[in-house]
Amino acid sequence: MKHRSEEVFLWAEQKETFDKENRLASKRIKSYNLKVKKGGFTMSYFKHLELLPPDPILSLTWAFKKEKNPKKVDLSVGIYHNVNLDKEILKCVKKSEEALLKLEIDKAYLPVEGNPVFIKDTERLLFGKALADELEGRIIGAQAPGGTGALRIGGEFLKYSGLENIVFPSPTWANHPTIFNRCKMKADFYPYYSTETNSLEFDKMIAHLKTLPKKTVVLLHACCHNPTGCDLSKEQWNDVLAVVKKNGLVPFFDSAYQGLGDNLEDDAYGVRLFARSGIEMVVAYSFSKTLGLYGERTGAVFVILSSEKVAKNAATNLKLIIRGNYSNPPRHGGAIASYIFNHPELTNMWKAELSAMQRRITEMRHLFTTKLIDAAKIVDYRHIQDRKGMFCYTGLRKQQVARLKEEYGIYMPGSGRVNVTGLNEDNVHYVVDAIIDVTEKS
Repeated sequence: MKHRSEEVFLWAEQKETFDKENRLASKRIKSYNLKVKKGGFTMSYFKHLELLPPDPILSLTWAFKKEKNPKKVDLSVGIYHNVNLDKEILKCVKKSEEALLKLEIDKAYLPVEGNPVFIKDTERLLFGKALADELEGRIIGAQAPGGTGALRIGGEFLKYSGLENIVFPSPTWANHPTIFNRCKMKADFYPYYSTETNSLEFDKMIAHLKTLPKKTVVLLHACCHNPTGCDLSKEQWNDVLAVVKKNGLVPFFDSAYQGLGDNLEDDAYGVRLFARSGIEMVVAYSFSKTLGLYGERTGAVFVILSSEKVAKNAATNLKLIIRGNYSNPPRHGGAIASYIFNHPELTNMWKAELSAMQRRITEMRHLFTTKLIDAAKIVDYRHIQDRKGMFCYTGLRKQQVARLKEEYGIYMPGSGRVNVTGLNEDNVHYVVDAIIDVTEKS
């Protein structure tokens, strides 16, 4: 214990230091104000920046948390919710982490391109083992910080390689234009889905793709189109491939939901069809939804090249882009995935859990659609039944969405896109009654 006199001395010493710092700070402020008055000091190099609105989807999460309505329902952000509307960790992930806790011996950096085992595992999952073996030498891959990181690295690689133009389906995931604009690519859209008829505009899509100049990058949703849930059929994928090949276009697939549409094989149909065709292409892959590794930022980017020589050179350029961006990817998510994929009992557990998620998505969409059709007298909601994955467009207008939020505490983006896993048997009647109220009783 310090003596009283010692405490007083220490307090006095600290006060003297504190007072000295205050005097210096006061002197700096006076000097700053003098320079501003004289016009000899630039107040800010950033005063031209405008206040931007919050992210239209992510901001709904925070607003929902503050919502006072006890019956509130969150149909906004794309996170899978179980039957109790909880955001759960998959059992296979927990078991993988338990094992890794015992096995991990350091936290050293990964190679620039990431964990080679994870990259190979993801490649085989996406393309299938036989096709992955066929592509050996012509395909390069890298682990990335989530699907967003994979899209960004893919975009920078394309821009660095001299490919400047990219087109997205209209509508597309809200972050796509932002990502590729930041890559300094020139972005545009092609017709994909009509919000008037709630249907795919395939003929318009094909006609537009035929007008695109050679070397245009075409972004394609591999499955479970976000935000509409409206996917291409196998026959339509074949037609798109024919146009892409004939016109010298460059496909860029965004694959974030493999296994949540139909199954692991069918959801990869478009990607594998294009990969077998011999054309050059890019794929961004995400494990956020399919393994529930949202915050672990676990993804990968793949580029298929025309020859082994081109691929070898391209790999060095891809690494340079990564090195100048985030240097190397985070370890934990990739380690979780690889441990699961290299232990059959955990692989089987994951496939069972993924199938259960897919079934719940399908069942909730069917229940939601059935209840809407039974209750609606004016609006036709049959289109929702045919959609795939977590998302679908309801056909609701912006003002109707605003009323749902204000009057019922039901949250969704202004487009009327809903995440069907925000529904369960307890709240679906409340949501359907609210939708009928804002669409047919106003």
